[in-house]
Amino acid sequence: MNPDTPSLGSLYLYLSERCNLRCRHCWVAPAPLGDGGEKTVDFTALTEAIVRAKELGLGTVKLTGGEPFLRGDIAALLRFLRREDLIIDIETNGTMIDADMARILGECKVRQVSISLDAARAEQHDRLRGIPGCHGRAVEALRLLGSEGITRQVIMSLYGENIAEIEPLAALCDDLEVPSLKINPIMPTGRGKMVFQRGENVAIEELIRIDRRI
Repeated sequence: MNPDTPSLGSLYLYLSERCNLRCRHCWVAPAPLGDGGEKTVDFTALTEAIVRAKELGLGTVKLTGGEPFLRGDIAALLRFLRREDLIIDIETNGTMIDADMARILGECKVRQVSISLDAARAEQHDRLRGIPGCHGRAVEALRLLGSEGITRQVIMSLYGENIAEIEPLAALCDDLEVPSLKINPIMPTGRGKMVFQRGENVAIEELIRIDRRI
């Protein structure tokens, strides 16, 4: 690589067009499961592209989606990235991480797993995410990842209706020994457009007040 050319530090890989949840706000707006016709990058082509990216200086890969754990070859991909000595970060809804997958993530030295969690109360989170029981599975994933020594982060999508959950969710993170809570305001893209049309978003003035309070 030409020494005057800036190196490629990181790469986002959107591993799936599908998601197993129905989040109101999703800016990607992935297609639901069962529709068929999903377009995915062939595993060989994907790994070849990563090898080429390393020639450009690639050091960190973030896996996301849709839901990245819907990809059937996710374990093989993680092991490949580990063999390539790349730093691995993951963004997920957490519902597909069981004890076996948490062990694989630990073996592959994943640096951080960020899990979407919009409330401390299960009924609030499940309502925003559209699938009953997804809160419990996400919390269990945080526990399993912690037992493997993996750094965890909670990402909260902020609506008008879950502002009151900020402090309880921070307390839950403390209980789970999760060191990072990231709060993302809903953006008017993808399904988020409907959130704004229904007036469920948080106004900029309220965001400023929340920022000052935090």
